[in-house]
Amino acid sequence: MVLLVQAGGNAAFRAALERYGLEVVSVNSASEALDQVAQRVPDLAILEVPNAEKLCRALRGMGSNLVVVISSDHSDECQSAAHAMLSACADTYLPGSVSADELLSCVKTLLPRHLLPELICGDLVLHLYSRTLYKRGMPIRLNPKLTRLLQVLMERAGEVVLRRELMQQVWNTDYTGDTRTLDVHIRWLRRAIEDDPARPTYIQTVRGRGYRLVIPRESAP
Repeated sequence: MVLLVQAGGNAAFRAALERYGLEVVSVNSASEALDQVAQRVPDLAILEVPNAEKLCRALRGMGSNLVVVISSDHSDECQSAAHAMLSACADTYLPGSVSADELLSCVKTLLPRHLLPELICGDLVLHLYSRTLYKRGMPIRLNPKLTRLLQVLMERAGEVVLRRELMQQVWNTDYTGDTRTLDVHIRWLRRAIEDDPARPTYIQTVRGRGYRLVIPRESAP
């Protein structure tokens, strides 16, 4: 969850974050922000309010790990002073002239990969909330288990993910006596994303161990 604290700020910020698929809770004051964090600690707090330093330190004390401060004063002199004052508290300081796209780019950089609503590997783009995979721009709808299975493989692209790990993370079980369910889902996933499922290039089997997602060289950015 992203906590957006704005005193009559730019409505485009929230719209851009939500369009990207992030859950956004928006409040208008420091007191509302503290009340919200007391109920649920955000993954990221974005502050665009006067006296942001005090609020930033309070949020840190309540467990907020990532804080972005946007200047609420657009003058160069005030922004320079605020930058120096907040650098020891905030993870990133942005000028008041920042655009919604620039803020979103900053958020993508700061948030851990597993918290982002989309994963990108080569020409594969997985939208987690809509459970839609885009391959070379073409949408492919996936069911919840296939989405989770592909998510785990994409988060560890290039690594061998053991069968045991896949069973734990996708089916929430440590039982590996029968992994036919896993094999069937891998086969379904290959049908969805491979050009030729019989000769897979994305999802490789590592015999006796598990599976690995590999991005073909021609598909890499």
